[in-house]
Amino acid sequence: MGRRLATAAVLLVLAAGCGSHGAPNVKGKPFPSALARLRAHGWLVSVPSFPHIDGSLEDYRVVGQRTRGRRTVTLKIAEGPTRVVVVLGIATNPPPVPRLVGRTYRNAYRSARQDAIALRVTRVRPLRPAASADGIDAFVVVSQRLEADHSIVVRLGERPCSKSVLADWLVDRRIDGVYAPRCYREALGRLPDDGPRPDVERALLRGLR
Repeated sequence: MGRRLATAAVLLVLAAGCGSHGAPNVKGKPFPSALARLRAHGWLVSVPSFPHIDGSLEDYRVVGQRTRGRRTVTLKIAEGPTRVVVVLGIATNPPPVPRLVGRTYRNAYRSARQDAIALRVTRVRPLRPAASADGIDAFVVVSQRLEADHSIVVRLGERPCSKSVLADWLVDRRIDGVYAPRCYREALGRLPDDGPRPDVERALLRGLR
């Protein structure tokens, strides 16, 4: 009997130490796909820091994860193998530089590719759990500069969480995600007169309980 109890205790310690608690194991995966998988399983994601890179979000790899609470996973990110992306333009003159600040990373990347311009990320601000409900669209361009080789170097930051609340509502006219109280308040301040004010107010009240 004592041996069985000791074995059970060891198993419990090992289970607690692994830090998974039901969250999918995304170690070794590219950050965007790891984020998408965790969100698909209902987990919020926190990334306290991103190392400097000269590439794209695809160049990050998950090297560690741990569970915080019942629905948040904190990821440790490292720089993975750098991919070389060559963009060829047919025109003799360089295309006009698109204005990317304020756009999501996904849309900025598409816009740059359409204009035959390489987009390079050098710095990414930390990701908070509430913003991760947007997945990869949680990241927006906060600054840009044009390099001599006509590539655009950008820094990424967190999308305003008020936009996340409104985008959540637009999907099915409901707010299914869980956000920080300030996100609901900011969304209420940005709503037009005919916006979903009652839905946002109810979600705010739920978040304050």
